[in-house]
Amino acid sequence: MTQKIIIENGEESLEIKPNDPLNELRNKAIETTINLLDAENIAHIIYIDDKFDIGGQKEVFKARLNELKNTGNHITSDTFNGIDWTAPQPKFESSILNLWEKTENKSALLFDVCTHTEDEDNSNIIPALEIKNCYGERIKLMTPDDWIKDKYKVIQELEENKKALCLFDFEFQSGNELTKGRNGVQLAKSLIDEEDYMEKIVCGIFSHKFTEEEEDEFREKYSEDYNIGLEKFYTISKRRFAFDPQISGFAEGIKNLLLLPYVEQLKTESLTVLTESNRKAGDRIKRMTPKTFNQIVQKSSLKEGVWEITTLFRLYGLLSKEENYNMIAEPTVRQNFNESIKKIREIDLKDTGYNSTVRNQQLIDLRNSELYLSGNIINKLHLPLTNGDIFKIKDKEYILLVQPCNLALRSNGKRDYDYDTGMLIPLKYIPKEKLNITSEEIKIAENLDQFYVAYFPGYKIISLDFLDLSVFNNNGNVSIDFRVPNLSNELIHFPWQKRYGYIYNSLITHEKRLMNLKLFGKL
Repeated sequence: MTQKIIIENGEESLEIKPNDPLNELRNKAIETTINLLDAENIAHIIYIDDKFDIGGQKEVFKARLNELKNTGNHITSDTFNGIDWTAPQPKFESSILNLWEKTENKSALLFDVCTHTEDEDNSNIIPALEIKNCYGERIKLMTPDDWIKDKYKVIQELEENKKALCLFDFEFQSGNELTKGRNGVQLAKSLIDEEDYMEKIVCGIFSHKFTEEEEDEFREKYSEDYNIGLEKFYTISKRRFAFDPQISGFAEGIKNLLLLPYVEQLKTESLTVLTESNRKAGDRIKRMTPKTFNQIVQKSSLKEGVWEITTLFRLYGLLSKEENYNMIAEPTVRQNFNESIKKIREIDLKDTGYNSTVRNQQLIDLRNSELYLSGNIINKLHLPLTNGDIFKIKDKEYILLVQPCNLALRSNGKRDYDYDTGMLIPLKYIPKEKLNITSEEIKIAENLDQFYVAYFPGYKIISLDFLDLSVFNNNGNVSIDFRVPNLSNELIHFPWQKRYGYIYNSLITHEKRLMNLKLFGKL
């Protein structure tokens, strides 16, 4: 904003400049990016893009204006006052080409055209036209041919302990006479394969070929297609820059790129610990005597009414957890962890001002894995009824709420005191604003307007005899075939085979009143 208010009082003048929040946010993003570069000893960003060949953008300029003419989306700024948008095509093209030739600052002219509409093609051009204005001397702009001619001299000339952040556009259409048939990923791979420079560079692919949501998907694709380790480069969508006047999304993309080596290092250290601790946990199970293993897995399961495989998994989890702690009890191992985490935190705490609106499906899936076990799994395994099971009745879903000890099935196929009462709580959607959420991470991950919650006032009381039937059916249906009085299925835990007989005898007199329910999932 260039306007200002001046108040004169005698000989004094008081100048008041209006707030410009957009510009302030943009400056904050730029400042944070510079701080990140400084913290990582990065001398400058090297950005390789064919769009820096401004002479090669003449046809792009022409094509964009022809499209605006055909769609009736005319530019009315002073720069284009002399253009007759209704003129015949030859005359129109002649006038816009004349405008191109007589304009000294062609980058600014093309920028006006590309920012007039938001589309994929324009997102490919805008960053190259604007990025220098943002980062000044901290960024070096090169066409693909400039990069080839330079022969890595720009990297060789880096001061000791300094690095360069190299951003490669993916697709080259001009300025690439020396790189015909090659793209930015191939140029990045050639640089990455130069072992002498590995400590001096961090690489990213900066392209319009993918959206922000698709960055990780294309990173995996490029890694596989061009045989580059995932830990050696990152993908940043040009849309983070092109249509965000704050450019905070781009700053966040740079942050992600700089986090990459430290996150990958932490993952490697973690997998080393987990692999070794899992091996040791397996060895401890292998060294158990037959009588000890039988006591823990078979006898205790029988006594508690628990599936033996569940007990085995529990045993392995306990041993694995203990071995994990034994591994990181070693000071040097723990120190490596702490150093990696400290570095990640230092970078991550630098605020770019970016608020993501992108749904993080991987984070949601992991959260679901923590909270939810799919009916596709529990039904095929014939797992016993447990607190948190979700049932679908007609078009509504309900969650089972019972004291866990009351659900335990003993070896005789019965529950203690013949307990048979379950409570089904309906699940319903409520608006986000009516839900008190304390976990900001979940809000960011899901990016939903509504949440699924248990509505306790609508609870229903139901016989567990009915719900138990879901255990016997691969599809989770709560149903019984009264032509089968005895169940013979070795895949079902034997107490539940006994349980089937009790339920059959109890329900045979109520055959016509049996509800058709279906087990949907489990929390």
